[in-house]
Amino acid sequence: NGQNLADASVAKDFGNGVSLTVGQFKLPFSAEYGLDAGNLQFNDYSVVNTLMCTAYAQGLMLGYSADAIRAGVAYINAIDSANATWGVPTNDWAFSLRGEYKLSGDWAQFNDGQSWKGEGFGALIGIGYAAERSDISDETPSFLTVDATVDEDPRLDEVRILVSVSDDGRGIAPEHLDDIFTDFF
Repeated sequence: NGQNLADASVAKDFGNGVSLTVGQFKLPFSAEYGLDAGNLQFNDYSVVNTLMCTAYAQGLMLGYSADAIRAGVAYINAIDSANATWGVPTNDWAFSLRGEYKLSGDWAQFNDGQSWKGEGFGALIGIGYAAERSDISDETPSFLTVDATVDEDPRLDEVRILVSVSDDGRGIAPEHLDDIFTDFF
């Protein structure tokens, strides 16, 4: 029918910043993908985020949030496996995690992709990591992202800045090493 389910989860807040989410949900990984698409200033996520993102999966996620620290770790069926049957694709294990440290501001100002008047200065740094182990090929692909977000009051003629560096850990295929300095390779 061409329809896909995005979020289908149940969350329980245990107090003291601890929560548990079970179902299908957006994985804790990158700052950009952590934003709801409806809160982005333009129409979609960046190309880099789309290529390097862990997306959705089914499983359970433990979250923690305090004044300056926020973290989430998810045990899942597979990375980027929205709407898949549990156990398909077949993995021995898969997980995704993200940790953030808020240098300044409050958490609410990082929930959208723009700075609002009167919001004040906010800055945070984050790191995300995801990995899975296939029981068919015994490969263990992994993904890493490190990012920083600065949110500034637009009345100060400043802009919101999100800097992100990601790596899927696979490196350059051996057959392409001789071509890395070839123009337009």
